[in-house]
Amino acid sequence: MTRPTPAPGLRFDEAPSETVRRGTGPCRRAGRRARAARCPATAPCWALLLALLAAGCGGPRTAPVCGKITVAGQPAKRGNVTFLPDESKGTSGKAATGDIQPDGTYTLGTFGTDDGALVGHHRVIVSGRAIEDDESRPPDDLIPPRYASPQRSGLTAEVKPGRNTLDFDLQP
Repeated sequence: MTRPTPAPGLRFDEAPSETVRRGTGPCRRAGRRARAARCPATAPCWALLLALLAAGCGGPRTAPVCGKITVAGQPAKRGNVTFLPDESKGTSGKAATGDIQPDGTYTLGTFGTDDGALVGHHRVIVSGRAIEDDESRPPDDLIPPRYASPQRSGLTAEVKPGRNTLDFDLQP
């Protein structure tokens, strides 16, 4: 077995200085609270933790949204409603969607079924097609096609904290 060579400037019978000895130094010798205040490596960690706490907990805030979709005053029979957060008005995040029921009603969900939409301003799109048994012809649109485009629908909504009932009467 070979004997290890000492670090430059040290002999085996000399102990290294206190600041290079493992487990010592200003961060190691101080108590936990004092160490965090004095050790520069922990400062960014504390700053990040405080920033996360200041940002809040629980993620984005949603509010329940339901309503009715009609076309020329008659309930839409089938389709989807989508609320797209309007970033130009300060709302960003995940879109909320809901299915139109046979009576024209809908309920939105963003992160789960029926949890609503993000609080804020949204562009709204509505789409729906009839189900055809005959595959030789395309299905009819139950909702006028322009409402399926966020640029052409012209529909907007503001979701406020608390319960929201938002009805839309679409024109052919």
